[in-house]
Amino acid sequence: MAGYERWSGGIAQLQVFCHPGHRRRGLAAESLKAAIRHALADNLLPQYRARDGNAASLALAKRVGFVEYGWMATVLVRLPNSAVQRTEARDACPGR
Repeated sequence: MAGYERWSGGIAQLQVFCHPGHRRRGLAAESLKAAIRHALADNLLPQYRARDGNAASLALAKRVGFVEYGWMATVLVRLPNSAVQRTEARDACPGR
């Protein structure tokens, strides 16, 4: 299954998912190509992002014609469990 989210600036941010039991059959590539055609028909610029370590996603992007254009950093902030619990407790008490 593939589709896209319309971003500002005329960008179609593509996403694709293929159930593990149906991978390696070309289904993701075909559905991604359909999403790309749909985005282009809507005068949008298709964009595909893949993590560096996701070899299958990078290969899929190359297979459907994408070329590497740039990179971006992703930062994951891990909060202590106590911070999450305090936030949840605060949110559970409206009007506080």
